[in-house]
Amino acid sequence: MKVYVDMDGVVADFVSGFNKNYPVKLESLSKDELRAYKKSFAEDGFFGSLPPFPGAKRFMESLVKMGHDVEILTAVSEHDSVENARQKEKWVKKHLGNYKFNWVKKAHEKAKFAGPDVMLIDDRD
Repeated sequence: MKVYVDMDGVVADFVSGFNKNYPVKLESLSKDELRAYKKSFAEDGFFGSLPPFPGAKRFMESLVKMGHDVEILTAVSEHDSVENARQKEKWVKKHLGNYKFNWVKKAHEKAKFAGPDVMLIDDRD
């Protein structure tokens, strides 16, 4: 089975990374307020600085050991998409190893990867 694994909120701790890097708590922001921060993620090197969740690498390795074809599928934001993707891909190699890296600008675009015998592990509905 093909298994796509999202990065933020699944193997990378987006919330802790945000709360460490910015002067407000993520939980206190509205969607519009968060959108303003997203515009600076690329310039701030935000995605490259996220901490991995404990056991993230072991989790990925266990999926492979089960016989799955495992790839990363992550949304990078419409703001500075290429730079955010570059940071995320570098993060994956550093913290998880060599997995095929797929990205979309917005989360709903992940549906393009759906198909029979395909699973997405994501922190969003």
